[in-house]
Amino acid sequence: MEKFDLDAQKALMTALADVYPDLMPADEAAAILPAETRDFNWVYLQHSSLIKVERKLRHPEDMSKESTVEILGVRITASGIDLLRKP
Repeated sequence: MEKFDLDAQKALMTALADVYPDLMPADEAAAILPAETRDFNWVYLQHSSLIKVERKLRHPEDMSKESTVEILGVRITASGIDLLRKP
């Protein structure tokens, strides 16, 4: 199977468009992609600006500890919506 899976990417973007402007949990969104190609396509979509993983930096009260990043969810971008609208 090829790593680049256009059908799976479109399925993910369609699912994200269905809940837009709300966020979809990142693990639920990633699970839409087939396991064999998930890692490659997940990274590809993020770097192509078709989807956006929303994150929030959490600063600790104790400044001697490191800050953490919380993943809030995933959203389709305007570029992703435009791509879905193309015939």
